[in-house]
Formats: sequence, C-alpha cells, structure tokens
Amino acid sequence: MNESARGGQQRRRHLLVLLGDSDIERWPAHLYPLNVFSRNVEIVGRGGAQLRDVTEMYKNWGLETAAIANNCVGELDIFIIACAGENDIGSGRSIEATMEDFSLLLAEIISEYNGEGRRKIIFLGPKFEPWLIQDHSSRKQYATLSKRMRRHCEKHVRCVDISFVDCLTMFCGETKGVPGAALGGRAIPDENYFAEDGLHLNDEGYNLWKEELN
Repeated sequence: MNESARGGQQRRRHLLVLLGDSDIERWPAHLYPLNVFSRNVEIVGRGGAQLRDVTEMYKNWGLETAAIANNCVGELDIFIIACAGENDIGSGRSIEATMEDFSLLLAEIISEYNGEGRRKIIFLGPKFEPWLIQDHSSRKQYATLSKRMRRHCEKHVRCVDISFVDCLTMFCGETKGVPGAALGGRAIPDENYFAEDGLHLNDEGYNLWKEELN
C-alpha cells in the first residue's frame, strides 16, 4: 500500500453501510444519503435477498470490516441503513417467520458491536409499490409487517441506537395522508417514484429516501 492510500485509511473515522435487498443494490451513488460520509459508503446488497440472507451477508461483510477497523486511527463509527423483508412476504413466508428473521438480523448487528466507536442502525420499512395496487392481501401483510417492525425497534433493548423509518405510504404522493390510506387501500403508489417494472425505485424515489434520511 502506498503512503497516500495508507494516509487515507488512517483518516477514516465514519462508515456508512447500505445493507439489504435490491433496493440497496440499485441505490444510485449520486443519491447516497447522509452526505457527511462523503466517499465512505459500502453497499452490501443483493437482489432477491430475504432477511435471513441479509444476516449472512452482514456476517461476511463484518469479517472484512474488522480488518478495516484495525487499520484506522481512533474509533470507527458505523451507520447502517438496512432494507429487507418485502421479499420474505413475496415468497409466501408468514409475518411471524419474517419477524423472527428480522429479530435475528438486528441481534447479529448488535452482538457484533464491540463497543468501540458508535454503531447506529436505520431500518427502512416495507413500502407500497405499484404492483400491489390490486393485491389487497399483500398490502395488508406489508402494513402488518411495518407495524410489527416499528414496535420491535421501539422496544429493543438497544432502541437508542435503532431507528425505524415508516415507508409504507411514503411513495404514495397526495394519497398518503387520506383517511384509510394504509389499511383501507386508499393510498395509491405514485408511479413517478418507480421504475417501469413497478417494483423498484427510480431516481425520484431514491431522492425521496435521501431527503427523509438527511
């Protein structure tokens, strides 16, 4: 390693980790949130990943991060923005099974923390997407999962270090605030925030996430 590279590593104090499924994998670099991190952003994402997959991905990433931390001067603060769970519901897994894996993911992140530096987790909850407009069963499951995830984060023993962002109706434009938006099926996903497949976010969608997180 040359002196310039070594110096850059020594100055590294903050790390932003984007962790999860295709929403993470597809996140455009020019729309990364939390600008304070500058170039210290790592993507740990994979299309189709379920919560149990994300836990394994995090474990593997953590082994590599230990070496990074050891080469840094001072404490390393790690901020994790995670997003997963929609693929679990889409695959037919129950809310209970999905929540068990959600709990295991948070436990893995917390247990891996060794007390040096700060470790903060921001979890982005499930969101209504255009393809769900006529799928009332899945909409109901998304709403239930979002509620359960929020409650779990709020009651977690390390709740001070865990934030849950309710994204359920975030991309539903003007309909997100109408009575019965979430449970009554009146929140209509705005296609302006989504790619042509009606499933993934486009730049406008990621920009909305960025604004929310900043």
